Amino acid sequence: MKSDHITEFTGSVGVYFNLPLSKHFSLGTKALIGRSVTQELDIDGYAEGNKKDISCTMTFDNTNKQPSGEPTKSVDNLAYPNNTGEKWTDEWEYLTIGAKSSTSYGTGLSLTYRYKSNFSWRFYCDYDYTRKEFTAKYDPFHMMRTGLTTGASYLMNTVCDYGDGLGLQAREYRTKKSMNYWTLGLAFLVNF
Repeated sequence: MKSDHITEFTGSVGVYFNLPLSKHFSLGTKALIGRSVTQELDIDGYAEGNKKDISCTMTFDNTNKQPSGEPTKSVDNLAYPNNTGEKWTDEWEYLTIGAKSSTSYGTGLSLTYRYKSNFSWRFYCDYDYTRKEFTAKYDPFHMMRTGLTTGASYLMNTVCDYGDGLGLQAREYRTKKSMNYWTLGLAFLVNF
């Protein structure tokens, strides 16, 4: 396994206000709107091995129908996978998490203390909000699709689809989440 990191970039424009309270103190606020862009996280998998083949006998019973109208399936005899002698390697995206670009909103309050003409301290509290739609693609069995022969792969998909609906295919999940960011800070300012 190897991975990179998830990164979010936000660019905003807006208005800033500053209200002098006295010779040394001022109160500030802002109202911003912008775009938030997320660079996806990739976790890559790597596997190698010998190709396996499975011998089996499968029976389709036309007298017992499933609700979909298809005949029922049963595996009568399934042998342990045999090594075919063929080598394989596989590198794939095991897990990918990303998000669509979204609109972001920001505001904040600050209190500035100017103790000399060019030097001041600022205490601030900022709040940023965005609603993102995240997508996760999860593919843990990719190497099994590569490591099995065509017939064995078909059998595994058939058995898994019939038994628990999981199969060997990649899964994709989507969700929307509100992101709330609070920032408290203290800054030293030098004015030229």
